[in-house]
Amino acid sequence: VAGLALFRARRRRIPDIDVTGFEGRILFFTERSCLSCDTVRALLAPFEVAEYRYEDDPQRLAGAGIAAVPVVVIRDGAGVVVDRIAGVPSMRRLVAGLRRAGITKSSYPR
Repeated sequence: VAGLALFRARRRRIPDIDVTGFEGRILFFTERSCLSCDTVRALLAPFEVAEYRYEDDPQRLAGAGIAAVPVVVIRDGAGVVVDRIAGVPSMRRLVAGLRRAGITKSSYPR
């Protein structure tokens, strides 16, 4: 059991990402052929999301530290990164990050 918990903790850890110059509070790094990205996109649908596709500017994303997709970066109102999520997040993890940033569904009526 302890080994599994350690594996999960390592799997969710992602390297530092420099999102300086990227606009938005919810940043979604993706690429066209990524099936997991479609799942994450559906989870983020109620919110205003700035989506950055790898194939549109690979040098910029690589320079920011994006080594794999999908990655979601959540920032608070001051632009401070409060969460970085690699892969498909659980709803619980996503909601926790959004709450830490002060983002709710009612923040972005659609």
